[in-house]
Formats: sequence, C-alpha cells, structure tokens
Amino acid sequence: MLLYFPEHKIKYVKIPKNACSTVINSLGWSQVQDRSPHQFDHIFRSTSEDTSDWHCLAVLRDPYERLVSAYLNKLVIPSPKEPFAGKLLDTVWQNRRGQTRPSESSTISFREFVEFACAREDAVLDQHWQSQTYHLHGATPTVVIDMEALSTDWQANEVLKDIELKNFAPHATRSNIEITKDLSRIDGSEIAIFRKIADQFPPQAAFKNPKLEALVRNRYAEDYKLRETFGL
Repeated sequence: MLLYFPEHKIKYVKIPKNACSTVINSLGWSQVQDRSPHQFDHIFRSTSEDTSDWHCLAVLRDPYERLVSAYLNKLVIPSPKEPFAGKLLDTVWQNRRGQTRPSESSTISFREFVEFACAREDAVLDQHWQSQTYHLHGATPTVVIDMEALSTDWQANEVLKDIELKNFAPHATRSNIEITKDLSRIDGSEIAIFRKIADQFPPQAAFKNPKLEALVRNRYAEDYKLRETFGL
C-alpha cells in the first residue's frame, strides 16, 4: 500500500512489521501525533497532487527476522481481535496436528508457522507474512532504510534527516535476554508462559535454525534480492 505525505513530498510503501507505526507517526505527525497511526491510513491513501517527482520511501527488514517478529507478536498470544491469526492456527492444527484447535489460546511452534507461510503464495497469506516485494505493488523505492538501523539511517538520509523520527511505542518483541537454545520447535504456549514470567519474549536469535533459514531464503528470495540491491 502506498501512503502519501504532501507536507514532505514523500510517498511511502507501507509494509507490515517494518516499523509502519513509527514511519506514519513521523511523516504524518501534524495529524497523527502519537494517536494509533494505523487509524489514520485512510487520510494518506490518496492525494490530488502530482507525485511523479516525489521520493518513494520503503523500510526493509531481514525476511527471517520479520517472520520471527510476526510469530511472536501475532501468534504466540493470539488475540480474538485479529481473526487472521486464529484462522492460520486453526488450519495448522487441523492439517498438521490432525485435530481441532482446543481453544482460542492454543497456538503452534515457530517451525510450524514458517512451514505454513513458505508453502503458500503471497495472494493467500495475511499481510503480516506476505513478502515485502509483494507490498511494493509495482512501486520503485528511491529511499530505502534498513529497519534494524532505522534511527541511524533516517538521521543520515538527505531526504529524511530534517523530519523528526517519532517512535511509536517500544518494539513489542524486543528482548534483552540471552538464550542459546534453539526454540523453533517449542510450542507457542510455552513461549507465552515465558513471556508472562519474564515480562518479555525470548530474543529473536533463539529462533534461528539453519533448515528454516534455508526454507525462508528460498521462499522469500525476492526480498533478499531487493535488500541486496540497496546494499542491505
């Protein structure tokens, strides 16, 4: 989805799980001002101005880390307010585990999630795990920021440096805990218990798994290629 910010002459490729809230809060600060940025999407979806010479901004993220973040944020503690998560969980329980999902809080492992996403085309996936290139919808970014270096890259960019970066809420899955064990096979219910006790999720690095990384690199090959194109 493209969002338009006439005040800065910038069109922005909104890619879920890639700091959307912070970017919209920053570029649209005159209207958003820390008030749930996604509720303002409709305001920025169109403009009467000629945007042909505007800069096109995209924030890109490592595809594997993006999936880990989506899993922790959307599937470990599923919310009834996000039915797309429940639909995915129901499907995995039925197809992979051979039974109906026991309850609304029942979830799956990261491995099961990755295998689900990697076996399907973007058109049938929820936006949070569709490929980043799919969200471009033909747009060609002229300004690209690496999400993991968002603040630094934003301040160093000639187009963005005079626009104050307004961070919106702390990263929901950020963790300062060190865990060396591979948690990719652990059921999400155990991750949820960990979250409740530790008041934070395990670090994303704990979900690194060579076989899953190879699977993701193959499925999201265009995303990796896009990042390489911009030197990320």
